[in-house]
Amino acid sequence: MSLIAKLISLIALLGFFTFLAVHVAAYAGNARPFGMDPQLLGLGIIVVWIPTVPTFTYLSRGSARKDSWKVALRGCPVWMYRLCYGVLGYVLLNFLAFMLLPVDAALRETAEIRLISGHLLAFYFTAFATMHSLAEVSQRKFTRRCIDAHELEPSHAYCSKCGAYLDRDD
Repeated sequence: MSLIAKLISLIALLGFFTFLAVHVAAYAGNARPFGMDPQLLGLGIIVVWIPTVPTFTYLSRGSARKDSWKVALRGCPVWMYRLCYGVLGYVLLNFLAFMLLPVDAALRETAEIRLISGHLLAFYFTAFATMHSLAEVSQRKFTRRCIDAHELEPSHAYCSKCGAYLDRDD
C-alpha cells in the first residue's frame, strides 16, 4: 500500500507543479502554455482524487469532524501540513479576486484559466499531502505519547490521563 500511495502522491505532485505553471502563465497572459487547453489537463485530477477520498476517510476515521484534516495529515511534515492550508487560503483569495475584480473581455479567458488552475492547485496538493501521509503512516506506527509516556489519540492535544499538552510539532 505504501508504494501505491507514494506513486499516487508523486502523480499528484506532478499535477500540482503542472497547474502551478499553467497558473503563472495565465497571470502572464498565456492561456495555453502547453499548446493545448489546460482544462483537458484537469482530467488528471480524477486519477489522484478517486483514491484520495477513501484514503482521507481511512486516515481520519474515529476523529471529530473538526479534527479530521489534522488527523488525516498526521504523517506529513509540519511544513507540508501548513502549506496545505496556505494553498487552500490562496485558492479562496484567487476566487474572491475573480469574482470581485473587473476583467476586461480580452483577458476573460486567462482569468478563467487562473480560476480553474487555482482550484486544481488545491485539489492536487491536498491529494499529494493525503497520499504522502498514508505512505508515512503505513510505514511506521504513529503513536503519540505525552511526557509520561501515556498513549494519545491522533486528534488529542492533551493527555486524558495526566493532562500534559502535546504540541503538533512534537
